[in-house]
Amino acid sequence: MSSSTLDRTHDQTPPIRTSRRGAVIRRISLFLLALTASLGFSLVPAYAAFVPIPSNYVYDTSRGAWHDYCTLSPDVPYVPPGSHVDFRGPCARHDMCEEAGGKNTYACDRLFFNLMHEQCAWAFASDNPHRGPCDFIADTYYNTVRQTG
Repeated sequence: MSSSTLDRTHDQTPPIRTSRRGAVIRRISLFLLALTASLGFSLVPAYAAFVPIPSNYVYDTSRGAWHDYCTLSPDVPYVPPGSHVDFRGPCARHDMCEEAGGKNTYACDRLFFNLMHEQCAWAFASDNPHRGPCDFIADTYYNTVRQTG
């Protein structure tokens, strides 16, 4: 039995077929990414901006999940070791995007992902020991949103 058959029976998804050109482009991209990182360059802006709560956002838990910042997750979570990050702005903007009735919830979720990481970048420089845990928390919030719809 081939490995692609095993993969398909394991997760019920068809194998991804990539062209030789696509594989070469992916390898070159990974090489360039590694090279820029080794030279001290970053793909995250050096000066990230604080993501504020929009002035027209209505915080009112009686109106449901689109009006309560981060719903069941902490709005200002603890970031080890010994700090916090304010995710109310990214959560409020995600709520507003979803409430606006956009049929593409993925676009709202990607905006949420980007704003969460922007907030981490604003709160903690890339060499700050809080940055990794903050990005992990942002990823956890994003993955939760993607899983729950």
